Amino acid sequence: MYHMTVCYPYGDNNHLQIRSEALGLRYINSPRLLNGDRDYKHIKKFVWIIHELESNELLRNSVVMFTDAHDIMVMANSQELCSLFYAFDCDFLISGESHFFPEPETEDRRLIRDYFHNDHPAPYPNAGAWIAYGWAALELLRESVAHAREIGSDDDQLAIQDVMVVNETLRIRVDHDNLVFKSVVGNIDNISIRGSSIFDENLRRIPVLHFNGNRHHLDFFRFYNDLFTLNRNPDLLLRVVETAAGAYVAYDEGRFALTEHRSPKILFLLSAPSGNSCLMTGDGRVVTISPEFNLAAGHHRVDGWEIIRTSNVQTVLQTFFPDETFAFLPLKTRDICDAHLRASTTNILEYFYNL
Repeated sequence: MYHMTVCYPYGDNNHLQIRSEALGLRYINSPRLLNGDRDYKHIKKFVWIIHELESNELLRNSVVMFTDAHDIMVMANSQELCSLFYAFDCDFLISGESHFFPEPETEDRRLIRDYFHNDHPAPYPNAGAWIAYGWAALELLRESVAHAREIGSDDDQLAIQDVMVVNETLRIRVDHDNLVFKSVVGNIDNISIRGSSIFDENLRRIPVLHFNGNRHHLDFFRFYNDLFTLNRNPDLLLRVVETAAGAYVAYDEGRFALTEHRSPKILFLLSAPSGNSCLMTGDGRVVTISPEFNLAAGHHRVDGWEIIRTSNVQTVLQTFFPDETFAFLPLKTRDICDAHLRASTTNILEYFYNL
């Protein structure tokens, strides 16, 4: 199975290529702003993919996944992705999202929106990710580029939506239940990291995660890649500490406090398979709890008062808040970004290796 993008950067910094190839996908990075053409328009993604498909017969006769680049994370391997595609029994499977975009400004476009509308969570096609047979992709993308030129549009998503409605030769499906592709549009608080995998609100592993340009995506990706892609730590478990009522626990200059706001001071529980854990702040400091329950936080070696048996963390926290019950919850996108966790990955790894 091939994975095609119009990706940047090139070389060792291409996190998408690193993950894709590790998952058994044959990665193709289309020419950097094709041959020096810096007049970028979205429809040119299709033009570049057409160029690749026309020049490579093997590609046309294979299963091909296309994704946008800087805001995509691929989590499933090539066998899983192929199996999911085959389960749809179609020629072209396009990702779905909950919001119809571009906004319909004409009656024709409102009819297109109505054509795709249904009661599923993500009924509307998103051009940023799809899986298809190479020959089917070539046909649909050619039609989409021709249509875009005919109506004077540079919008790849508008063009492919219009063409999908009238195409009569291909079996085209929208992944309207997010079984393959998950967009963060409308789901920013429904996506969580549990161990080294990313899950949706129904505890299903997400095969391909698309941030749709959301401003949080770079922090999220860098955090995940630093901990799990580059360092390969599948058994690292990091959770946010909250009360049963939903308040965060924060370390504030020698004391614990409850707060409703995410900040670099809120606490996270870092756990290892050994049964040991430690509490750390979003800005990367490990918490030391003395036998007298005095608190300190800093960049210390985790070897003494920093270590808590995972089974005892609830009891330790209740020493400071006797009336509270605590929950240790999977990381959400906003936890990583608002608590500045991305900048703490080096410390997280150091603490983890000493637990």
